[in-house]
Parts: sequence; C-alpha cells; structure tokens
Amino acid sequence: MPGVVVSLGLSCCSTTKISQRHFSFSSSHSTARRCCVRMAISLDEKKKNYTLQKSEEAFTAAKDLMPGGVNSPVRAFKSVGGQPIVIDSVKGSHMWDIDGNKYIDYVGSWGLAIIGHTDDEVLAALAETMKKGTSFGAPCLIENVLAEMVISAVPSIEMVRFVNSGTEACMGVLRLARAFTGKEKLIKFEGCFHGHADPFLVKAGSGVATLGLPDSPGGVPKAATSETLNAPFNDISAVENLFEMNKGEIAAIILDPVVGNSGFIVPKPDFLNAIRKLCKENGALLIFDEVMTGFRLSYGGAQEYFGILLI
Repeated sequence: MPGVVVSLGLSCCSTTKISQRHFSFSSSHSTARRCCVRMAISLDEKKKNYTLQKSEEAFTAAKDLMPGGVNSPVRAFKSVGGQPIVIDSVKGSHMWDIDGNKYIDYVGSWGLAIIGHTDDEVLAALAETMKKGTSFGAPCLIENVLAEMVISAVPSIEMVRFVNSGTEACMGVLRLARAFTGKEKLIKFEGCFHGHADPFLVKAGSGVATLGLPDSPGGVPKAATSETLNAPFNDISAVENLFEMNKGEIAAIILDPVVGNSGFIVPKPDFLNAIRKLCKENGALLIFDEVMTGFRLSYGGAQEYFGILLI
C-alpha cells in the first residue's frame, strides 16, 4: 500500500490469526500479501478499541468555558466535521490524546515544532535557563544572543524587536512602514493571514481553514480597512494596477512568500522578484510575513530560499 503510513506499532511478525488461504504467488509476493492481510486485520482490531470518549467529554465542557470550545477557530473542526481531539502529550513526531490514542503529527503545532516536540536537548536547556527565572521585566543577556543568531541567519535583518505573536509583529511592521514612507495604504494578498489586527482582516486566509474567506469578519469597521488593498496571489498585473490607481499612496506590500493558510500556494517563477521591482520603483516597502516560512523553508527563511533581498 504505497503512500500509506500506519502508526500502530504493527509488524509482519504479527501473531494475528488469518485464514489459511493459499496464495498462488511467488514466495516474496506471498509473504508481502500475508503481511498486508495481517496488518488489515490488526487495523480492524485497533479500530474496535479506538475511542474519543474523554475528548468528547472535555470538548463538551470546553464549550461552556471558551467560545466554540477552542482558542483558535480551526481547532473546532467545524469545516471538516468530526470530533476535536484533545491532546495529552507529544514527543518527536507523535501525539497522544487523553483517551490514550497515538497519532503521527503532520502539523507540528502549525509549524512551531521545527525539530519535533519536546526535544531532549531543548528541554534540558529550557530547564537550566528557567532556574534563573521566567520573566525579568528588564534586559537580559540571552536577548543579545538570540538577536545575533537571527540577524546572522536572515539576509535582510539588520536589527530585531522581539514580540509575543505574529499579530504584534505585523502590527508593528505596518506602523513602521507608514512612518518611514509617510504613506498610508497597504497591499495584501487574498488568502494571506497576517494576524488579528483589523487592517489585515480583509479576505484573510485564516477563514479558509475554518468556514470560508469573508471580505471582512464582523466587528471590523470599514474605516479600519479603508487603506488596505487586495490582490490575488501570483497576479502581478493586479498589483501593477493597484500601484497605478494609487500613485504615491502605497506604503508597503505584505505577503506570505508561500501562502500557508489557504492551501499552501507557492509563488510563480519571478513573481516575488517582480513584486520586489515594483516596490523599488514606487517607493514602497516589501514585507515578508515569515511567521510560517521563517527557519523552516530554509534557515534564512523564504527570502534566502528564493534569493530575494528585502533591503
């Protein structure tokens, strides 16, 4: 069964009983066939024991405590159906739910777990560091160390400001772009998600993973998005038209260099270079939101991978 991964600890040496049917294959084919039959029967037995009772109970209780029972809409499974799985523990590339079921994790905490979950070296370093305290409210030496690592890794970064979330990073960079250029308007791309700040919530990609791609969610006033312009990703002509219709008014373009929240869309050849060229010609800044691609697509992020220098 090419392309199928089974994470149930099964092997060809299973003791599961199968029928004594004789196969008219060569010995190697016969062995493989018997192995597949054993696995199929073992999987059936595993399915009988599979339960999400505790997850169901926990999620039911959660819906009385948190909107939708979750703290991120995609976790509620509303667009795909089924019972949300409540996780108990993780290790490496595997997860265990509170019912004791084991899973292969293809999500990696939405990209956060770059080297897998609960890596032993990382846990040891974290434990040693936490002995000194968890929050100082003042400068600490490790900030310098981390900043130097980021600056050395990413080609365009000259200085770093650390924040708590991708939303805060995008809010800060938009304000900086507007202050630097003296312009107000921003171009973003349909399906790209840049956090929960109002100016970015126009055809934002987070909704694709939940219940669609709205023009703007409820609670976002039109005034908050009046300076936000949208273009389809990979459509350079649409971006050219926006610059033409808003001459001298566009402060920046922000984009996911690889769109992650609406289907993992890769840029067409030369699309990013064309965007870079348009920004230079029109005195606008180019902002790569690398919350997802940074240190994952390559150590220097998408800008290193695609060879795009943002400065």
